[in-house]
Amino acid sequence: MVRSPRASGRRFDWVRNEYAEWREIGPEPTLLVEGVGAGSRIVRPYLSLLVWVEAPSALRLARGLERDGNEYRPQWERWREREDDLFETERTKQAADVRVDGAPTVVLDLREQYLRLD
Repeated sequence: MVRSPRASGRRFDWVRNEYAEWREIGPEPTLLVEGVGAGSRIVRPYLSLLVWVEAPSALRLARGLERDGNEYRPQWERWREREDDLFETERTKQAADVRVDGAPTVVLDLREQYLRLD
């Protein structure tokens, strides 16, 4: 029997702005990694597929504040600037295999549909 190698990674604590505990990642047939750095050049050789979700910066901020609460506004403002800089430096959008509209103007059944950008 061949055993799949196990991996681990450190969770980033956005409130403290530092890395936190290590977490083991078990072998799975599919691993979905999301986050601002998930499409960075350093990890691209290990990706099977890079998906870019396009949404206006103001909408991304509003969604984050809706989820996390307005008390996180200073962190979100700081993260948004850093995120935009990283995406520009890494050319994440241009490297994506698939681009998805994260702010569609047509009604979709999100359980079964998405709107792909061409």
